[in-house]
Amino acid sequence: MYAARLGGAVGTGKPEFASLCVKCGECVEQCPQHIDIPLVLESVVEELEGPDLEERARAAKQAFRQL
Repeated sequence: MYAARLGGAVGTGKPEFASLCVKCGECVEQCPQHIDIPLVLESVVEELEGPDLEERARAAKQAFRQL
């Protein structure tokens, strides 16, 4: 589902993968819990993204187009 949702198959239609974070810190400044969001996103990348991410995203887009 990660590849489908954040790959743009559903939702905004634009990729929103954790690996797209540029570590600008703007989100940290806005976070009321002062969570180090870029650091958390690094663990998301390690756990949910991999060498086959683009392939999974393409497959998700095709699957959702057929629904």
